[in-house]
Amino acid sequence: MKKEIKKEVNEKSMNRKLKIYKLIFKFEKIKNSFLLFWYKVQKFMTPNRQLFAWYLIITLFGATLLYLPITHNDPTLNFDYLDALFTSASAFSDTGLTVSPTAQSFNIFGQIIIFILFIIGGIGWFSIKMLFFSYLLRRGRKGVYKTQKELSEEKGFINQGSAINVIKFATFSILFFIVLFTIILTPFFYLTEASAPTDITYYSNAMSTFNDPEGNLGLSLWTALFTSASAINNAGFDITSSYSLAPYFDNVFLQVSIMFLFIFGGIGFPILYDCKEYFKNRSSGIKFRLSVVTKIAVGIYFAVALVGWLLVVLFEMVIFTSQGIASSNNLNSDISLEPLTIGEQLWAITFNTFSTRNAGFSTVSMNAFSQQSQMVFIVMMFIGSGPSSTAGGIRTTTMGIIIFTIWSYMKNRNDTIALKKTIPKSSVYEAFIVSATAIILTFVSVMVVSSSLSSTELRADGQPYSMIDVIFEVMSAFGTTGLSNGLTSQANDASLIILLLVMFIGQLGVPTLLKQFRAFSGGMTSNSSQYTSSNVFTG
Repeated sequence: MKKEIKKEVNEKSMNRKLKIYKLIFKFEKIKNSFLLFWYKVQKFMTPNRQLFAWYLIITLFGATLLYLPITHNDPTLNFDYLDALFTSASAFSDTGLTVSPTAQSFNIFGQIIIFILFIIGGIGWFSIKMLFFSYLLRRGRKGVYKTQKELSEEKGFINQGSAINVIKFATFSILFFIVLFTIILTPFFYLTEASAPTDITYYSNAMSTFNDPEGNLGLSLWTALFTSASAINNAGFDITSSYSLAPYFDNVFLQVSIMFLFIFGGIGFPILYDCKEYFKNRSSGIKFRLSVVTKIAVGIYFAVALVGWLLVVLFEMVIFTSQGIASSNNLNSDISLEPLTIGEQLWAITFNTFSTRNAGFSTVSMNAFSQQSQMVFIVMMFIGSGPSSTAGGIRTTTMGIIIFTIWSYMKNRNDTIALKKTIPKSSVYEAFIVSATAIILTFVSVMVVSSSLSSTELRADGQPYSMIDVIFEVMSAFGTTGLSNGLTSQANDASLIILLLVMFIGQLGVPTLLKQFRAFSGGMTSNSSQYTSSNVFTG
């Protein structure tokens, strides 16, 4: 009997051990499966794909917050999720296109969400992550090292090591100028009376929606902070009125301040860092030469701005005076600057032309300009601003490489020569790939957005929207500029989705988009040795 009991006890003990072993085996199997899955995820989620995923998550999260009634001035507002998603994408991509005016649609909570989105979009998510590891968590180089590749993908740096120093300099410079101009502009908004030319219908309408900060310290402080951050991040969002800076049409001080901020933000972080190093070394008596990238970026940036300005002045004040901002015909009388002086008209052209460098602020209705000037704006927005900046477009360096390559080809040179330096063929190849992809992308987008054209919807000048307006809106989205002829607020759902995607791509950059389609390994491969070569006629 004792032997049977002992045997039964042993069997139960063995069964328990067997069950435990089975559980351990299952746990190990699940753990190994999870680790294998995690390994595959990590292998797939290259820094480039991580960047894309994080940007998508932040945009969706921002859209969810902006969709909530607690962010709206009117909780009963008919504001669907697509409108919220579009606004979130526009803010995070530092564009400024909106389906409804920011100040009229969103309360202070909603405006703060938009503010945070364009700050993160301008500085960069991985840049903020790097600073968080480096300074707040005190993890130094160990924590920073993990974000080097991500930083390089986010801002397009070639040298990963220099990315950290550049980002630190750029981030603290942006924050410094936001604080500085908030201090400068707070008393300006508090003391200054807006004096737009209300004898023109466009400006009387602007004043009717004007959220006047004069005499209100809290509103003046928030307006100064929001405007300064929006300008330096090239976001184009404003909370003064439904007509951007139209209430301050003739205030040169405010407009010059904003021009300084959006030029600083749009010139490119590495370029600013290179200039800082140049002056630092020169002041110490050390020889230091600016890089070719800096020279090309700065040269093309201001060349595009200057040539564009000259063309617009020529079109508006010399050739097409019956169609432009000084036109006095009946269709344009509500938005025409014809009653104003030549000096006021010239300054309006200057500020709004420079604003196409990705700023998105305006003091004049874009419909007031002639179609010829609008075509100039379209080209300027397509080119965009500096590399690794808060702006979009194909970038100034890309345009510079294309120009130098064409010139070298005309001079019968085998290599692209720029400023007595040879540009690597890989850079030339990428510049043409980026430009060609951008042209195809915007062309397809124009075809889709043209579905929003309607004979019943009219522009501010009383004319129906045309293909020029469609192209203008698409290029504004791609260049993350934010200037609008008013078509976005009238666009159908398909058009809004396309504009949303174009804004997203404009901020990420075309190279980042193209890298999403590379092989799983993420590496560049060459199979040219497997095939015989063949010449193809190009024209």
